[in-house]
Amino acid sequence: MTHDYHTRSPYTLASVNGSRTSLTGWLARMGFADAERAQRQLTGLGIAGEEPLLATLAQSADPELALTGLSRIAERAGGDGALHEALNADRRFRERLTAVLGVSKELADHLARHPADCAVLRGPGADWRPDPGEI
Repeated sequence: MTHDYHTRSPYTLASVNGSRTSLTGWLARMGFADAERAQRQLTGLGIAGEEPLLATLAQSADPELALTGLSRIAERAGGDGALHEALNADRRFRERLTAVLGVSKELADHLARHPADCAVLRGPGADWRPDPGEI
C-alpha cells in the first residue's frame, strides 16, 4: 500500500488505532510530550480537531518546537487567523514552515520577531534551488 504524503497526511484523529481517540491522546501518540500544553496552544491558534495543519505539525522533527514557534509567530502576526488560513490553504507553505519550526528554535525566534519573513517559504519562488555550479 502506498501513501501520497504530499496530498493527504497519514495521520488522522480517527485512524490512530482504528477507533476514535481524544485530541490529547492523539497528540501524545504523535510525539507531543506535553499533550495538554499542546492542546492549549492549538486552541489558541483556533485548531480544534482534524485539519491539515495539525497533521503536518505532528510530522515535523520536533512537533512541540514547531507548535510553540507557530504560536509565537501567530501571536506576533496579529492573531487574526490569517496565518492559520494560509497554512491550511497552501500545503507546500504549511510543510515548509512546520519543517523549519520543527528543527530550529533560532529560526522560530527570528520568524516570531519578523512574521512577514514567513513569506520566503511561500509561493513558487520558495522551491528555487541554485544549480550545483552556482554554489
